[in-house]
Amino acid sequence: MTDGTSNTLMVGEVLMDCTDHTGGWWLMNAGGNAHASTSAPLNLMTTCARSQQEAIDRGYFRPDCWQKDNWNYSWGFRSMHPSGSQFVFVDGSVHFISKTVNYNTYQYLGSRNDGRTPQNY
Repeated sequence: MTDGTSNTLMVGEVLMDCTDHTGGWWLMNAGGNAHASTSAPLNLMTTCARSQQEAIDRGYFRPDCWQKDNWNYSWGFRSMHPSGSQFVFVDGSVHFISKTVNYNTYQYLGSRNDGRTPQNY
């Protein structure tokens, strides 16, 4: 943890309706566990749609990628909070991160050893 425990995300909110990993602990170590990353922008809701038309109607980013097995999008952190999500950092502190967080900063928080220690998020 070379970036420091107060600069590294450990746990964040996910919406199980937006992913195909819903089998629980014993099936693929999936839903409710660790299938999320900072690779998708925070609160990206594309895979929460039930159809491409719904994704279009809701104005989601890349509505053609609405399928829940599109892991590039479905493994993102997201919540029902319209402005962001709650995260637990490795040091045990809890922070609300806005969905408008700089994407690079968000990426740095998701890495434990990139040599960056973002302060403003």
